[in-house]
Amino acid sequence: MSFGRISTTLLPIVSLPLVLIIGTPANAGPSNGHYVGAGVRAGFDNGTGLAITGKLQVKELNDSWSLSLRPTLILDRATEMRAAFTAETAIGRVSPYFGGGLAYNTHGSQKVDPMLSAGVDVSLHRNFVVRVGGNYIFQDGDTDAEMLVTGNYAF
Repeated sequence: MSFGRISTTLLPIVSLPLVLIIGTPANAGPSNGHYVGAGVRAGFDNGTGLAITGKLQVKELNDSWSLSLRPTLILDRATEMRAAFTAETAIGRVSPYFGGGLAYNTHGSQKVDPMLSAGVDVSLHRNFVVRVGGNYIFQDGDTDAEMLVTGNYAF
């Protein structure tokens, strides 16, 4: 993979959170913990695909930390599924998260592989959250990385 292809893929993904945070109205507040949405997945060893994603807040640990389940369905040449269990904290309208989970059917291998997941949720409105995150998937003798950018309806 050439540097030009990597930079044209990563530049919009990396710059989007900055644009959204700077251009976000002051009255936007955090959502109540659950959302569903869709967006795009860009992988280093995979093509670009449609990502259907969600977040289900499982438990509030205290005023700022919570645990969530984050399922993702990716439609590309093959259907792939991800399920991550994450911890997140709220810092104003921004909620960074990190955790781990399982990735199914990576590269059509019909295997379940462990993965690490991290990213940020940006609340633009009480009912609209932008998720920018990534997964690092551990495969037999190989690894894979992917980025996700999704727009989500919070409820």
